[in-house]
Amino acid sequence: MYSTVKKIMFNQKTIIFFILLPFVNATLATGLDHQRFGDIYFGTELSSSQLTYKAISQKIEGCHYIVFDQYPTVSVMIIDDVIQRIETSDFGFINSNNPFYEVITNGKPFNKLNMDRQDIDIEEHEYEYGFYFRWYNNAKTRAIIIDYVDGKVDIIKAGLLPAAMWIEGCA
Repeated sequence: MYSTVKKIMFNQKTIIFFILLPFVNATLATGLDHQRFGDIYFGTELSSSQLTYKAISQKIEGCHYIVFDQYPTVSVMIIDDVIQRIETSDFGFINSNNPFYEVITNGKPFNKLNMDRQDIDIEEHEYEYGFYFRWYNNAKTRAIIIDYVDGKVDIIKAGLLPAAMWIEGCA
């Protein structure tokens, strides 16, 4: 009886594992840099993307948000058919090559981050008790931005400037 129950539980775990495996692999393989988030490339036309998506907002002067089916926890800002930025509260895709990794995974104090990385700007948050961490590419045309609110990472935005820095999105 025990071996039967154990076998059934193993099978349930195996099934759950195989159901979740594609999501885990997508998260681990995704990564984020100044050029892209996974298969989402900043500055490319949405119409050239092979990914399936759905609109999640109305267009306001050519600006709206979508979600790609492959990345359901990531909102993507589109302006005039061009992918401008992503934003998410899912931090599972941040890998150890990202300078924000220690802040997100180990709670590294933000002031240590500023001392370790001179290429990251820190400014007080405009609306909340916290800060913006801004990591620019060399040309300062793209950025990865963290909203650090109430002692923790709240949201990550990344993409083309100035859209990546807009606080109120398409509004």
